[in-house]
Amino acid sequence: MRILLDTHILLWMDAEPSKLSTAVKEAILDPDNELIVSTVSVWEIIIKQSIGKLTTRRPLRDVIEEQRRDNGQILPVTLDHVWAVEHLPDSH
Repeated sequence: MRILLDTHILLWMDAEPSKLSTAVKEAILDPDNELIVSTVSVWEIIIKQSIGKLTTRRPLRDVIEEQRRDNGQILPVTLDHVWAVEHLPDSH
């Protein structure tokens, strides 16, 4: 299964794995699952770091490079992704 990691999950995997539910931990550890990180998550983290609202345990570049090495998948942002935002529920 392909799993797109939420920004919080990505951060918790690295710094606070105790915050992950049992189901999430099992999904992450399942070698049959492909873990994907969106470029948008990296962007979000960098913005929060730059305004002082977030500090990461390790340099973000290290976390993302580890993800790329272990799972090989960083989802790029395309114009189609941007257009799809207008169809998301208001909670986003």
